[in-house]
Amino acid sequence: MDRPGIRYPSQALNGVGFLPPCSFSSKIFFDALLSDAQSAKQGNFRTIIVVELERSHTTLGREAEIQALRDCHASLTSREREVMALVVSGLLNKQVGGELGISEITVKAHRGQVMKKMKADSLADLVRMAARLRLAAAPKG
Repeated sequence: MDRPGIRYPSQALNGVGFLPPCSFSSKIFFDALLSDAQSAKQGNFRTIIVVELERSHTTLGREAEIQALRDCHASLTSREREVMALVVSGLLNKQVGGELGISEITVKAHRGQVMKKMKADSLADLVRMAARLRLAAAPKG
């Protein structure tokens, strides 16, 4: 039932034992589960399973958010990516225009498209998105 690009939460526990793994994330799940079980000498196994499933769910949620950001970034044109890199590095619109050889008004138009396509509400949001995507800072001047 695995589909390329789709990740499922780790494992399911039935009345007899574990069902077969759904994805690579199950190895991570079992490694963490084993580590926790070994460290919790008298711990409650069911609690450990719940904690690990919650951790797996959180990880999958973060991965989905990053993938959504990557998809938004991929929708940008090459010029919009250049403008985004320079803007998030701290340059003013006029400086971005000088760096790229375009007018300040054109920079504003590209920046507006970047904000719209990236679904950013503010420049601070855009900077956080760039940081999460680990975009390289554009060289200044």
